[in-house]
Amino acid sequence: MRTLVSGSSPNRTSRNTACVFAQVASIALSATTSAPQHDLARTLLEVLWRSPNRVHQIAARGGISNKFRNIPVTGVGDAVSRALGLSAAGADAYFAPAEFQTPDNRTAANASGAYAFWMDVDCGESEAAAGSG
Repeated sequence: MRTLVSGSSPNRTSRNTACVFAQVASIALSATTSAPQHDLARTLLEVLWRSPNRVHQIAARGGISNKFRNIPVTGVGDAVSRALGLSAAGADAYFAPAEFQTPDNRTAANASGAYAFWMDVDCGESEAAAGSG
């Protein structure tokens, strides 16, 4: 599956691969990728998640229910480890680039700030044709 630095893209990429997108470059993560690629993912998250007193989250979609769920993490290492585990289990995992006040949700009202500008485009061909994406 994949891991994105964004929230909720339903589009699928190749299985058992986690990708972190930053600007136009991507960092591919999987259990078999090299340590430098894992280090790049950690470096990116360390830049995004600078505040140790804030809540950081990843999200996942997949499994039997295919429901989207938020997962608070204890830090960068925990986020990368959990994302790889989710990916290996067949789920899509996403890093939330913002920092949050509480682990309750990833809403704008709960966001305490962000150290990046990103765009989350949730639009496939069917959504574009229907004008809903």
